[in-house]
Amino acid sequence: MGLLAIGSCLIVANKRTMVPFRSYFLLSISMDPSALNNPQLQQLINQEKERAMANEMIAKLTSACWDKCITGTPGSKFSSSESNCLSNCAQRYMDMSMMIVKRDKDTFHMLTRFTREAKQN
Repeated sequence: MGLLAIGSCLIVANKRTMVPFRSYFLLSISMDPSALNNPQLQQLINQEKERAMANEMIAKLTSACWDKCITGTPGSKFSSSESNCLSNCAQRYMDMSMMIVKRDKDTFHMLTRFTREAKQN
């Protein structure tokens, strides 16, 4: 039986069991390497990686914006200035995240093209 940790879940292979597990994407050495060729497992791994990244981004956004916008003891409702601050902070955070993803994607494509051209010469 193999163990597979993805994002915030631990998957026990052949048992279809998922339990909370705080970690980044890890593969246990005890897992049968041929299991990684299974397209369904690959799809599950990719979905869980995406879910873990989204959860991590939301946690960072929540923490950063809360620390920036909520300065006193929170009441039962946010004030209008707190609501505006949280909304603006979240939007800026999302904009910056998208900009970073685009920059990384552009860099990857540039390096791929450079490597391909270098191999041709």
